[in-house]
Amino acid sequence: NAFDYQVKMINRDIIHAFATPGGCLYFYIGLINLLDNGAQFAGILSHMMIHVDRRHITGNLENKYDIDQLLSVIHGNNPGILDEITDYLIRESGAATFNHQQEYEADEFAVRILSDTDYEPRGILYFYEKLNQSLQEGRHPEFSDIHPDPDNRLEFIEKIWEDMGSPEGDLFTNKYQNFKLLLPGN
Repeated sequence: NAFDYQVKMINRDIIHAFATPGGCLYFYIGLINLLDNGAQFAGILSHMMIHVDRRHITGNLENKYDIDQLLSVIHGNNPGILDEITDYLIRESGAATFNHQQEYEADEFAVRILSDTDYEPRGILYFYEKLNQSLQEGRHPEFSDIHPDPDNRLEFIEKIWEDMGSPEGDLFTNKYQNFKLLLPGN
């Protein structure tokens, strides 16, 4: 509830998404086209929202830069550090440095968030299955370079869902396919 999230799409055929401090969530068209249904998209969206909400990105910046450097940016006293932080966010896509604990926390709360909606709460699990399939087909999405092995997360997500006693939700496959038709190049 702390952020007004903004979802933006980047018209490039890259399988990747990232978030920035303050609630901007970016999806590449390549990732959107890879997905089969709205639950997968909602799972990724929820996962990224948790990274922002739990201030994982900001915490990573604080670990990389000392507080005086960050305050100097806020006060406009050090444009060089602002340029460096901007370069860092672009280069790292705001997510490359998430540790395993942060990733698992984002997975868990993605399931919890979706369990209160009509979406299938395991949407993020279905995304990781799709990602594994893509890797087995010889494609190497950028997403896979910066996250723990999806195989290790599937069991964790399934256990969270079972422990919650959450019902199954809708995949929203038809609505998602219609959404994809509205995107550039489709």
